[in-house]
Amino acid sequence: MSLGPGALLQVRPVRKAFEQVADQLRQHIVLGTLAPGDRLPTEAELSAQFGVSRGTVREALRTLGSEGLISTSRGGNGGSFAAVPKASHLVQSLTGTIALMTASNEVSVGELLEARQCLEVPAAAKAAQRRTATDLAALDAAIPTSTTGLLPSMLYECNRDFHLGVVSAAGNRVLSVIAEPLFVTMQVRFLRERAPDDFWERVTVAHRQIVDAIRARDSRAAERAMVEHLKELAPTYEEIDREPGPRSRSREAAPARTAVVSA
Repeated sequence: MSLGPGALLQVRPVRKAFEQVADQLRQHIVLGTLAPGDRLPTEAELSAQFGVSRGTVREALRTLGSEGLISTSRGGNGGSFAAVPKASHLVQSLTGTIALMTASNEVSVGELLEARQCLEVPAAAKAAQRRTATDLAALDAAIPTSTTGLLPSMLYECNRDFHLGVVSAAGNRVLSVIAEPLFVTMQVRFLRERAPDDFWERVTVAHRQIVDAIRARDSRAAERAMVEHLKELAPTYEEIDREPGPRSRSREAAPARTAVVSA
């Protein structure tokens, strides 16, 4: 089949040279070809190997440095070295990616809530099994004794700290790295000033039920309490997301699906 004059082909944008260089170096680091502490070739050597300018190589190395995948030092023994990224670098990278996806409407509020369910329901069960006295103290501290007079930003921070505390109490650092970007993104996306008057009081009651189950080491009760909490929140989040305002979406959010757990 031939295309007529002026017909448009479906093509993918050509990626910039430094991005392609960064991709290949990143793969070597992730796969272990370059182990932590290994020195990378010099800019001149990489320029010759990739067939690009030294400026392109420099930009690729700057990208990897911002991701925590390499460290750079100067001097006679200096250079660029493969590194193990810190959790903060991973959180920052994931936060940026998720934020861009939500800003372009690639991700709906329903998908964000579903992702939370997939993370937090099993995390609540694990927290009940593994929590420490320190974990319980952090969870208690994240529940305000009263929501009266507190600014929405302060209430949201308490809410974020509580849910991140549940994930942290589960004792899995990977879950914590994944969970934090979701909460940061949701904090930016939703305008809590438009939440119903009793919203935060209901949140506080639900949080107390969750932490009571975790304190009692009752995994099934912790799961159920978290499922009910997130299920109750979904309509409010979706309504806030649909309301006109500076962060309103151009399309309606897909409904959140409730995670299935054992009764």
